[in-house]
Amino acid sequence: MTGYRRLLIAAAVIAVAAVASVWTPWASNDTLVLRAGTHGPLTLDTPGQVVRAEDGVRLRGPVTVAADDVRLEGLSIVGGETGVLVREVDGVVLDDITISGASMHGIEVVDASATITGCHISGMGHSLAQGIEVRNQTGRPHTIVEDCSIVGGKEGIVAHSARVQFLRNEVTGTSMRAVAILEMSEGIAAGNRIHDVVGAGLFCGDMSHCEFRDNTVTGVASDGSGVANQAGYGSVTWYYSTVRHRGNTFTGVAAGESVTIRQGSVEVERFPLSIWPQGWRGVLPGLPIALAAAGAVLFVATFGLRRWRGDQHRGRPVAEDGALALLGAGLAVQTMHMSEHAVQVWQVYVADAEVRAGLLGQAFNTEWVHLSSNVAVMAFMLGLIVRERDGLLRGGAWSWFAGATAIQVWHLVEHGAKVFQHEALGIKVAPGIIGDDLGLVWFHFGINSAVWAGQVIALVIVARALGGFSRVRGRLEPVTA
Repeated sequence: MTGYRRLLIAAAVIAVAAVASVWTPWASNDTLVLRAGTHGPLTLDTPGQVVRAEDGVRLRGPVTVAADDVRLEGLSIVGGETGVLVREVDGVVLDDITISGASMHGIEVVDASATITGCHISGMGHSLAQGIEVRNQTGRPHTIVEDCSIVGGKEGIVAHSARVQFLRNEVTGTSMRAVAILEMSEGIAAGNRIHDVVGAGLFCGDMSHCEFRDNTVTGVASDGSGVANQAGYGSVTWYYSTVRHRGNTFTGVAAGESVTIRQGSVEVERFPLSIWPQGWRGVLPGLPIALAAAGAVLFVATFGLRRWRGDQHRGRPVAEDGALALLGAGLAVQTMHMSEHAVQVWQVYVADAEVRAGLLGQAFNTEWVHLSSNVAVMAFMLGLIVRERDGLLRGGAWSWFAGATAIQVWHLVEHGAKVFQHEALGIKVAPGIIGDDLGLVWFHFGINSAVWAGQVIALVIVARALGGFSRVRGRLEPVTA
């Protein structure tokens, strides 16, 4: 067997092992079946463990989950300060869990991520109790709470500094807020049924980003405290938060109006809050955008073929060094800008990182910095077009450069709109004109890649016309010295 074949086989074995190590359906799970009798409190610290219960099991809280990928199925938990505590782990699944008599929390997710499905929480013993609280987990995957029912407590389902999806839950009997997304959280509350509560039905507060969609809120009473955001509103947006309402129904609200937006908060028609798959699957939906943008450059380039053929016969002279410097400088700025967006794609859709500020960090990830980069690229491109009388963009180079310029014009319009939305409307992450519809991060990576590709191809054609890149460098050195 040749060394080349051995290398291929070794690479294949390593790849299969890597996939097997992260593909949980292939992993064997330890299953713990609780026999009839009284159990708990429990601490589960075996990764991938599955816990079920036979009939006649009495399980005391708390059940503490301290390992990744633990799954609890069909458990009934009674008492404890917290029914289920999930702390500093990922991939936890709580399915069909019934919790009664917990004093402070039915389910508590702290610096962790979980999928909670079909839970039932009632009979909480403290006036400040919360049915489900998710907090301090913004660096982790989204926590999903769906098809659960919560009765009573001060708050039904609440997020603090978290990324969440609250879907199709029923909340009733709360004394302050039924469903709340707070403290710089980002989340969607959709399809929830909220009825006979006090204070507020839906709440978005403390610089959070929220989308409230297709919720039904019926019967919200004032708590009588005189506090404005607890006066019986169907939906409250508070303190520099951004919210989008869509398809919600509000009836029987004591405040006299269904929705209130206060203290620097804004409501937007379109909102760049999209829940994409995590890991490599999150890359796939964005590929058509990048391909479409690159295809637009190719489409424009094809219309330059006739001019390219004509230039071959006319033998136009190559440009002076100043035009070549403009092409190189514009490409350099665009390369740096595109690198920023490439790092953002990695942070958001592969690493699922908490900080998504690109290559240079949060200080440079502002609407004004991005606009300035685009203005600089556009200035170099327009300067070169003005100097096109010198004949640098011979043949196909003109077609590719024209396509890149056309896309950059629209790119600049998008960033102009984003700056306006940011400054005039107070939207921290502004959607622009069509970025929200196509996926904000992937859209801007795609059009940046298309502009960059057009510039690179134009430079390659020019370099070949000049006899290679070594001669191009020689021409640029006196200009840049």
